Amino acid sequence: MQQFILDLKDDQRPIIKLEKWKNMNALLDTGAVFPVWLAKEELLVKLGATLKKENITFGGFKEKAVGNLYILPSFVLGALVFPNFHIIACENDRIPAHMIVSATMFRNLSYEINDKTKHLTVTIPDGESNIRNLVIKSTDGISYVFCNSAE
Repeated sequence: MQQFILDLKDDQRPIIKLEKWKNMNALLDTGAVFPVWLAKEELLVKLGATLKKENITFGGFKEKAVGNLYILPSFVLGALVFPNFHIIACENDRIPAHMIVSATMFRNLSYEINDKTKHLTVTIPDGESNIRNLVIKSTDGISYVFCNSAE
């Protein structure tokens, strides 16, 4: 078993400080299926992302939304590493974060939000890897996310 702790911003929402990207943060949305980039797409491209598919429809923001599918060579969240990380870019300035970290990213893991101490604790059980494969596929206008351990 492996465990790590991430700091949360002092906010009403669970907003994670992204350690690898200076001055950027992510909203942990336990009801979200898809990781979503909320800031301008140009910034995502500067971080190394490449466009895979335009105008895909996904469920989000209380309705159907449309965004562009990108792949980052790598996304790191604490001890979790997501190579070839799929993320949907859908600019939204109503949410005070650069991206949404979805619950699906923690599949088969345990995570606890401690609002009092402002920490997110993630536990990787034995038999699961910290290397995570997350892929978004769009078929017949319906988008799906798949996330599993590399081992």
